[in-house]
Amino acid sequence: MLKQMMKETIFSTEEANKILHSIYLFGSFIKTASANDIDILIIYHYFECLNEMKALYNIKEQIGNRLYGTFKIPIHFITLSTDELECICIPQQKFIKLY
Repeated sequence: MLKQMMKETIFSTEEANKILHSIYLFGSFIKTASANDIDILIIYHYFECLNEMKALYNIKEQIGNRLYGTFKIPIHFITLSTDELECICIPQQKFIKLY
């Protein structure tokens, strides 16, 4: 359901395809029947200009509004560049890849 919602919201846009590397859902939302929040990890490619940074902000806002409107629980974002060292630890986490 979340993947379909994401596709309808932002994944078809050109700016999303240009700057996004991947989006993961992790945390209690995928482990329990009644989660108290949604944790989203967004990994993006290196920005070449300020417009791409604004595009990422808009994408996060669209995702947050759509998910909160549907589930009525807080949405937490972690945003990392593909160049950041923390990206190495992602395969060790339990997650669902949304994009």
